[in-house]
Amino acid sequence: MVGLQPGSIKQELSRLMRRTECMNFTDACTEAQALEQELQDGEVAILSQKVTVPVPRSTTAADLKELLGQIQAVLQTELMGELTKEIMGS
Repeated sequence: MVGLQPGSIKQELSRLMRRTECMNFTDACTEAQALEQELQDGEVAILSQKVTVPVPRSTTAADLKELLGQIQAVLQTELMGELTKEIMGS
């Protein structure tokens, strides 16, 4: 991963390498090239995968604050899990 500029390709490749234990240099290069080609083909496809959550019109500020707290808790749990895997795997 050394030498790659920070960005979506490096992030996706890092994620894939963490999840794929037997990935070698050739596989990583091939995947990086494929990711780069996908980005060059147009970011429309990536943007079309964006997940949206419908918010009812009667939502109050308190409801939004509660929802934000739930989202933060889930993200924190997922991040701690990924960090734990990364530390234990090293």
